[in-house]
Amino acid sequence: MTAEPAVTPHQVPENGEPDEAARQLYLAIIAEGGRIPFADITDDDGAALRQLLDIGLIMVNRMDRCYTAVSPRSVSDRLGAELRSEATRLLVRAENLPGALDGLTRAYDAMPRPSGGSGGAVHVEGHVHIRQRISQLVSDCRSEVLTAQPGQRPADALQVALAQDIRLLQRGCSLRTIYQPVALADPPAIAYAEEVTRHGSQIRILDEPFQRLIVFDRSVAVISANDDNSAAAFISDPAALTFLIGGFERDWTRADTAEAASALGRGPARTIPDRIGRLLARGLTQRAVATRLGLSERTVAGHISRLRDRYGRLRPEDLAPAERPTVAAQPGHRPAERHLNAPTPPRPASAVCSPAASPNAPSPPASASANAPSPATSPACATATTENAMADPSALLAAALPDPAARALYLAILREGGRIRSAEVGPTDRAALGRLLELGLVVPQLQDAAYSAVDPRGAIERIGTEIRLQSARLLADAEQLPETMGELIRAYDASPKRQSESRGLRYVTGKEEIRHTVEQLSQEFPRGSMAAQPGGPRPAVELPDSLERARRFHERGGTMRSLYELSAKYDPATVRFAAQVAQLGATTRVLGVPFKRFLVFECSVALIPAASDYSSAAVVDDPAMVAFVVDTFETLWQQAEGVNWAAVAAGSSAYPVHEQVGRLLAQGLTQRSVASRLGLSERTVASHIARLRELYDAETLFQLGWQMRGARAGESGG
Repeated sequence: MTAEPAVTPHQVPENGEPDEAARQLYLAIIAEGGRIPFADITDDDGAALRQLLDIGLIMVNRMDRCYTAVSPRSVSDRLGAELRSEATRLLVRAENLPGALDGLTRAYDAMPRPSGGSGGAVHVEGHVHIRQRISQLVSDCRSEVLTAQPGQRPADALQVALAQDIRLLQRGCSLRTIYQPVALADPPAIAYAEEVTRHGSQIRILDEPFQRLIVFDRSVAVISANDDNSAAAFISDPAALTFLIGGFERDWTRADTAEAASALGRGPARTIPDRIGRLLARGLTQRAVATRLGLSERTVAGHISRLRDRYGRLRPEDLAPAERPTVAAQPGHRPAERHLNAPTPPRPASAVCSPAASPNAPSPPASASANAPSPATSPACATATTENAMADPSALLAAALPDPAARALYLAILREGGRIRSAEVGPTDRAALGRLLELGLVVPQLQDAAYSAVDPRGAIERIGTEIRLQSARLLADAEQLPETMGELIRAYDASPKRQSESRGLRYVTGKEEIRHTVEQLSQEFPRGSMAAQPGGPRPAVELPDSLERARRFHERGGTMRSLYELSAKYDPATVRFAAQVAQLGATTRVLGVPFKRFLVFECSVALIPAASDYSSAAVVDDPAMVAFVVDTFETLWQQAEGVNWAAVAAGSSAYPVHEQVGRLLAQGLTQRSVASRLGLSERTVASHIARLRELYDAETLFQLGWQMRGARAGESGG
């Protein structure tokens, strides 16, 4: 006997559509009448076969040692319903996210924040506390950040800022930054600028002095409070904010996009003469230009001479057309930025997540690496982690919520003012801290070897948006399924059926073909079935396929009703099967009178025997004939008895043997017929009858049968 071939696991496509190899194998099976023996499967077909099985386009028929094709319509309907159901669940869970993190949000709002000062300004001292406060403002930001960053930024500060700024931009916030030319001279600064501009940030270069400034949502501004930047003032006074924002917008209109593009390699490089000409056009003197560019006055004079030879004029108003942007700077006007902010090819994830993206970034302190996940990589890779979870909706939802250990650690960090040093993270907290980093509920501060808590609202919005996007993709896939399955549906409809037909009937010959037809009908009509199965215990070899069919009916919300002969209760395999399908919602009754074998699917099509030995069958779809078969089943169903199959399977019969004897006598069976039906000797049946006569005080079998009928009439039919 040919064994069922082993198949390797295969990843099911997200939209449920088979790949080309699986599609061709399915069409080949259809061309052979919808069945392919195990022996015909080659090793090269393993992956395609596994995919068809996983999608549900074929099913295993172990009794006939073959695979049977399933209607693509039923697969399309099932997958579409599953996709829509999963999309609905995701939307509900996205709406419930704020409530799930409500406790953390309230704790974050109530967190003590170190501050001093009065009025519309709060003064914070110490670089550690300043960075912590800025991290919290970044996480609280909802619309816009304006930054003016003079001078060079340290490589480790850029690495921390990169993770924060990318999360900010992914939430839909805008980020505008003004740099001096020297700021984009180092590779780490260029790598940072390229990455944030790829995510939508805008950068301009202003070649003149300006003060450091950060503005969040035009409601809070951060400025330096002393010369060494060891203290900062957080401004919320409306008048002061208007003044600071006005200064930023004035510098923004005068800053140059082209020079920023040049620094990032997206435009022509600015030569020294060009830069001198631009500064002269702005009204600077020769000495001021030399000081600004770090050149001697003689060198500047030489460049001015060459500019005079080139243009023949050096008045600012004459240099302006050649050296200045063509659009005049107006209050509130933003020149076009088609070079700097144009889309660029995405960088590999490793360029962002790997420390190699910032060659000069320091390694985390030893205490941090010993006790907690490395802050150099975890936050930068948080986005990639979330994107991987998108492939699996369950994983995506799980990624949105902290586990109890992570929740407890987050609350402990908030009680300490929203910051925890790496050295304070114990070995037992490593997993919880890693979870918080993945969720974006804490961010690392490399300079301080610490972690700062951020607003949970940001994580809620980010994960909620991703869940809704995944839901939209699932709904789109569900709508496209009928079209993607179109070729397979047409091939299935045109496949040879190996059967003869007449009006309202089509005949199937051979038990293998009959079983094949039953499998196809169960797939095409999955909402409900009625089965009359006479002949005592069912063959054990049929039960696994029948159990699998019952599971499919249950998964699709269908109903199953089956009738067995009374003797089926005494076959262990049949009893176990009936108990298993009962757990799936199927109902099985037993009937003590003879009946014929037949099947009905969704009250639409019936399968009835066409030969006394069941070697051929007729598939009936004539409405009048199907209605007759359905009425026949319902009549038999009312006469049948319900059975507690779980109790029978556990070893206790639903009825004692003497009661079973009495019930058969009540149906009019003779003593010999009862013995044959129950598999007992006539002497044993006679002893049970004697016991029943005593119990019911009956002198004859007629009286006993009459009283048994009366007792049964008072019982429930199950």
